[in-house]
Amino acid sequence: MNLTLKGIFKLTFIALLATGLQTLTACASDSFKTIQNPGGGTVVYGPLSGQLAYQVALGETLKNVEANYGDKPQMGDLLQSKNGSFWEGFFTITDKKHGSKAMTGLVIIYAPTSGTAGGATMIDTTEHFAQSLKPMFQLLIEDVTNRPKAATTSASSGGTSGASAPASSAPAAPLNVQAFPDGSAKIGLPQGWKVAHAQQGDVAATGPNGENLRFGLRIPAVNASAGRGGMMHIPYTADAGTTYTALMTQAAQSQKQQPATINILQSQDNGQNSFTVYASVDKHDGQAPQVMIAHFSKSPLMMNEFQITIDDVAGPQKTLEGESSTIAAIFSSYTLNNQRMMAITNAQIQEGLAIEKASISAAQQSIADSDRTTQGMSDYLRGESVFVDSDTGQHYRGPDDLASALSNANPNRFTTLSTGQYIQGVDF
Repeated sequence: MNLTLKGIFKLTFIALLATGLQTLTACASDSFKTIQNPGGGTVVYGPLSGQLAYQVALGETLKNVEANYGDKPQMGDLLQSKNGSFWEGFFTITDKKHGSKAMTGLVIIYAPTSGTAGGATMIDTTEHFAQSLKPMFQLLIEDVTNRPKAATTSASSGGTSGASAPASSAPAAPLNVQAFPDGSAKIGLPQGWKVAHAQQGDVAATGPNGENLRFGLRIPAVNASAGRGGMMHIPYTADAGTTYTALMTQAAQSQKQQPATINILQSQDNGQNSFTVYASVDKHDGQAPQVMIAHFSKSPLMMNEFQITIDDVAGPQKTLEGESSTIAAIFSSYTLNNQRMMAITNAQIQEGLAIEKASISAAQQSIADSDRTTQGMSDYLRGESVFVDSDTGQHYRGPDDLASALSNANPNRFTTLSTGQYIQGVDF
């Protein structure tokens, strides 16, 4: 599923909890509240009995899901918030009570060190979940905080707490899906964004409000404390924050620039060598620090080397928070054409082999020409010639006088060769 915790978890998650999910314990009765999303999907939330550890709170919330759908949810990885009170993660389930449809859901758990715990789920068919998740988020926020969308949006720019209130995300802007010129991938970008380059799955683009995007960047790395020519040196088992910080630091050093100061705000191990990082980045360029959302993956370790592929978006914090729905949509829109990428890679390999073959052939020809010339000079100094018997095809080397006499006596049978006619492996 494209709409995972990669790259969007911080913006959506923090926007949700900052608007007051913890107040659900005071906004609902002792039972879960169910809200049907007009565009598809179901939101369920409510308090849990007493102060609970997050594992217990998660179990209680998922029991409610099992009761509603007749199947046990299959959980993915859980993300813990920086303050330690919230957890969220995706799950899948089969709706055995309504035609055994494949369903996908997001669960959010509030388990503070003191106070009542709470839980919320957003569930829709797997086919439609990517489209309905954001509206379900907004629906939950509005219901929990008793504020309509417009009021939530205006709260970020007014009132006594405006300086510290998070920017509320506007609905996702329409995206113009563009295929790369080489057919290797496609990506959707809003109006006003400009693509700097797009080839071989790698795209760089800028937004009108200071946003910078780079998807499909591939970086070779070596599993060592010290790298070698053109390769990052990063321990393969390093966590998400350590890996990203090392990448950015070494990239700056390789360009003889001052490394940025990176503050990892959130990181997530998504499993299968896939990671998500949300960080504050100060490039010491006289500009305010920016926030950055990055999803990256590590290829399998081979011969102590591996490749890191990064998708990231950076920009002013208020801008990205306000555009979180759009950023999520951009991440979801980016799609590699694996078949085309394989064809491009194979073509590059074949081109490289052809160039290498031509280079080797040219080198061998140069050596052969040198050896032929050397042999011809040696024959001249010794007074010898190479001649061919056309009846047998045999090549002979002998005194110049003998070669000349044979050619004069039977010119149709014996031919004296010039140096340029010498055959490699026969005459030299």
